[in-house]
Amino acid sequence: MGAYFLNGRRFNNTSGDYEDEFTPFNGYPDSFAIWNVSYKAEKEYLSSAVTKSLTGYERGNPGGFRIKISIALKNSNATQSNAIRSLISTTSSQYERTVVSTTLATSPVTNATINLNLGDTEPNTFSNAYQGAYIRNASNTSANVYRIDSYVGSTKVATAPENIVGYGVSDVVNVSLFPDKPTVIGVSVDNTTTNVIYCNLLGGSYGIERELTIGNQIISLDLTSVDRFQTIPTYLNL
Repeated sequence: MGAYFLNGRRFNNTSGDYEDEFTPFNGYPDSFAIWNVSYKAEKEYLSSAVTKSLTGYERGNPGGFRIKISIALKNSNATQSNAIRSLISTTSSQYERTVVSTTLATSPVTNATINLNLGDTEPNTFSNAYQGAYIRNASNTSANVYRIDSYVGSTKVATAPENIVGYGVSDVVNVSLFPDKPTVIGVSVDNTTTNVIYCNLLGGSYGIERELTIGNQIISLDLTSVDRFQTIPTYLNL
């Protein structure tokens, strides 16, 4: 599983491959030892299943399949519980969230461009991976916050809509999301990233339950896929 945001590549990817339209937060995707989860491909329509005419004739409405995922855990070990807590916390889109943090290297700024000095790993190598996010200088809090209009994965260079000032060598910079960007959760039925289903979190709870000296970790997540599918995905087969 992992936390992701829509990066803007859905419509400007000329190859027609939209697999990378979502960018993961730093550290995701990750493996979770979840033993109680339900995946369902449910038939869904644009409105109702049918439209009835005055004569009583019923016409089927357009529809497809929506993936519904339910995770319900009553117990897990401390490490896994904390990992799920961190994942759920990224979905608080009312607040600013940090996607990745970096330390600027030599001569990072040229006019409206900035070398974010990110490593040569995914998704840093994907062009426009951080498009739509913002850069905030954690070392110089008086510096302006700039929106990333474009990002070149091969050079790790981001471009802002105006000249960047107040960002220098060794400054710690956060690539952040403002409240206008929701967080989605990517869930795979296995450890294969190509099987990730991008979902909105409809509801969830996280807490503890004490019964005398016995403590239980209570976790529940209700997820629904962002996209509707024409066919039921083959990875839902046993």
